[in-house]
Amino acid sequence: MLTPCPGCRTPLPALARPSCPLCGLAVDGPAAYELWTVDQQLDRLARRRRDLLAYLYGARENTGQAAAAPVWSVPELTWFGVRNVLLGVGASLLGIAAIVFTLLSWGSLGLLGRALVLLACTAVALGAAWPLVRRGLSATAEAVALVGLLLIILQCVAVRTLLEVDGAWFATGASLLVTALWAGYGRVAPLRLPAPVTLLLAQTPPLFAMIALDVPPAGTALTLVAMSLANLLVRRASTGAVRGLATAAGLLAGLVGTGGALGMAYLASPFAPRFAGVLLAAAAVALAWAYLLDRATAVLAGFALTAALAELLPLPNSWLVAGFAGSALVTAAAARLLPGRPRTTATIGAGLALALAVLWVVPDVLRVVFQAALIAVSPWTGSAVSHTPVIVFAVLAIASAPLLAARPGATAPPIALLLAVHAPGLPYAVRLGLVLTVAGVLAAFAGKHRAAAVGAVVAGAWAAAYALATEPATLAALGALTLIAAACAVRTPALRDAATAFAVLAFAGFVTACGYATGLPRHWSAFGVLAAAALAAALSRRTRRWTEAAALLLMAGGIAMTLGHPAYLSTAFAAAGVIAFGVALRPGHREAGRLGSLLLAAAWWTRLAATGITDPEAYTAPITAALLVIGAVRRRRDPRVSSWKAHGPGLTATLVPSLIAAWAAPDGDRPLLLAAAAFALTLLGGRTRLQAPLLIGAAVLVLDAARQLAPLVADVVRELPGWFPFAVIGLLALAAGATYEQRLRDLRRLRTAVTRMG
Repeated sequence: MLTPCPGCRTPLPALARPSCPLCGLAVDGPAAYELWTVDQQLDRLARRRRDLLAYLYGARENTGQAAAAPVWSVPELTWFGVRNVLLGVGASLLGIAAIVFTLLSWGSLGLLGRALVLLACTAVALGAAWPLVRRGLSATAEAVALVGLLLIILQCVAVRTLLEVDGAWFATGASLLVTALWAGYGRVAPLRLPAPVTLLLAQTPPLFAMIALDVPPAGTALTLVAMSLANLLVRRASTGAVRGLATAAGLLAGLVGTGGALGMAYLASPFAPRFAGVLLAAAAVALAWAYLLDRATAVLAGFALTAALAELLPLPNSWLVAGFAGSALVTAAAARLLPGRPRTTATIGAGLALALAVLWVVPDVLRVVFQAALIAVSPWTGSAVSHTPVIVFAVLAIASAPLLAARPGATAPPIALLLAVHAPGLPYAVRLGLVLTVAGVLAAFAGKHRAAAVGAVVAGAWAAAYALATEPATLAALGALTLIAAACAVRTPALRDAATAFAVLAFAGFVTACGYATGLPRHWSAFGVLAAAALAAALSRRTRRWTEAAALLLMAGGIAMTLGHPAYLSTAFAAAGVIAFGVALRPGHREAGRLGSLLLAAAWWTRLAATGITDPEAYTAPITAALLVIGAVRRRRDPRVSSWKAHGPGLTATLVPSLIAAWAAPDGDRPLLLAAAAFALTLLGGRTRLQAPLLIGAAVLVLDAARQLAPLVADVVRELPGWFPFAVIGLLALAAGATYEQRLRDLRRLRTAVTRMG
């Protein structure tokens, strides 16, 4: 490569000349060599500047040079965040110490001593706001003022122990007094936090008053709704933090009040008009929030209005679902008349109520499904799955209603299925054959009518469950369903994915039934199910999600069938892992590789557990090795990858279980070996200047040593008063927070001075 001239950038020939042939610059001697060195450093700095700019803008320029990764990760907390955390911890610990002092050490002082201690501490905490603010430590002043508020509350608790009055009424009066005192303190103190705290304190007197008055559930819900409306009015007249807290408090009160009214109305069914008024008020308040804040709150309005209308209908229990669904339709129609944006969200609330009406019958349907599952566990006992005609008819009617409104001809499949299931006086075999015939006919027309496809699936599932009564019926039904679904998959490309999934599931059932019929044990039949899962995974290459979901379901079923037999369970895990890795070889199926890794790890763990190995390192060491290799390859390809992402999972996979085992059994050799490994890892992290091995090794080393010293420290701590450690730690945290704030204040002053000088 030719060296350019430092002056005109002309490439110089390979044989050195005393000067550039174009510009005449001397290129020989020590000065010329130093000039070339300076140019190389400038070029390197320029490239580094471009890489840093590209890295900070979130993209990398195509310069052919990989940007060097920073050694240390980007801080995740600002100095202000650290300060706030320390101040919060300090104030909390001081509050805990004050509570412990009041509850445990209160009896050792006289009445005058009690009053003087609390009054003095309160005066110091509240009066510290002015000198702290003058020194520029406003955040520290806010934290100390909150400690003063806690001391005021503790004084109320102390006074309550001296008076023989009703607790609820005393709490009501005390909350009013504390709210008033804190509001007055906020008017005179140079702080910003008392105003939002006053709003929070103002929420407590109505709650205590309801307890004192023994308000009934309807009155409680109505009071909460009224509090929501009051907070909405406060929100309109306020700004800043008070506005945000008023929003949160109002929404919470409205949600709890509406939820309580809904719950009480449900328990008081079928006819509870007193809750209908509360729900109407809740719907009105929710609409007010929707117009003044966010239209999403109109969802609650639509739901509450539906429940209110349903409560006004004097219907028996058997008609509750129908009345609720009808009220939802009326609410949806009324919501379309609303002006503005809440129209759509109120309609969504009514739709949720309608969905709840449909879900109301799900428990009865699930009861039938559970019965079918029990028969599947112990099949061929001669008992068939029972069904409730009212439930099936209701489900089919709900499915047919929208079809009737759109296309009356689409109701033929549900009606045909209903007749096949409920035809009276038919023998068992004839009814099963009729349902299979209906399933085949509906599958033939599945490509033209979506209702026919849904009916075919329902008929097939019902036939499979109904055929579990006898062995011949099960084999015949599952074989027929496999052929019907396979034919539908071949004939109807639009439904190939769903039909293939159904065919594979039916085939797996057929294989399992054949195994049971020939006397094979359950853990042997499991491998037939896994073979069907492998077939589904192979067929999913040409289909989509339904076949892949069927493969996952069959893998889970095959593994479950081997439970109780560790050797077969380990083999089943390994077979499922191989199937998952086969799927992961396809483009866009990377997540299947993770599943395969987990399954193979489970196979390894099961085999170890079967041989009686209990040491956690035997289970976690292979995973750690694999993760560390993957992390090393990933970091080699992209040096910007953090060591926490590359090496952190692998290191913690073994060190954390080993540390837990060392803490549980500190007398063996594991603590010493773990300490040696953690120390070596810490040295390695310091040598390579990587955060993950350095900090993880140091943390494990410290925690391992702390386990040995914990009993000694506990003996010393037991000799101290219970509140003393919390108070000391709280003071240290407050001092650290104040130090942070002071440094931030000095930094702001320095920046201001530099700006003025510039």
